[in-house]
Amino acid sequence: MAPFARAPASLHRCSGATQSAFGVLASAGGRLGRGSGPAPMATVMFACAVISFGRLLPLRQKRS
Repeated sequence: MAPFARAPASLHRCSGATQSAFGVLASAGGRLGRGSGPAPMATVMFACAVISFGRLLPLRQKRS
């Protein structure tokens, strides 16, 4: 947050809006599944975990 020291409230609002948008997209993705029960939710959770891990790797490589 160091680059955004002057406007932490704006950063917080933007972060919240982004989280909400991704939540809506994940929810819509779960609704696209044709099955019922826990399988669509597990698929969405797995996809979100894979995407998060994929976004984390470049950040870890920059620090080294």
